[in-house]
Amino acid sequence: MYYFQIPVRNSYLYARNRENLIVLRKYFDENLKMDDPNMDFPREFYINRVALIKSIDRRLKKELKV
Repeated sequence: MYYFQIPVRNSYLYARNRENLIVLRKYFDENLKMDDPNMDFPREFYINRVALIKSIDRRLKKELKV
C-alpha cells in the first residue's frame, strides 16, 4: 500500500512514506536517470519534472500542517 500518490499526467508517482517521497523529490530535482531503461521511471515523469517537483513540494507542505 502506498501512502503518497502524486499524479503525473496519465500516471502516478507512488511513495510508501514521507522519507521515500523526499528521496524521489531529490532524484527528480537533480535530474538523475537510471542506467537500465527497464527499471527507470516513465518518460512523462521527466518531461513534467518541474510540475512533479512542485506537486511533491505541495504534498510535503500539506503533510507538515496535519
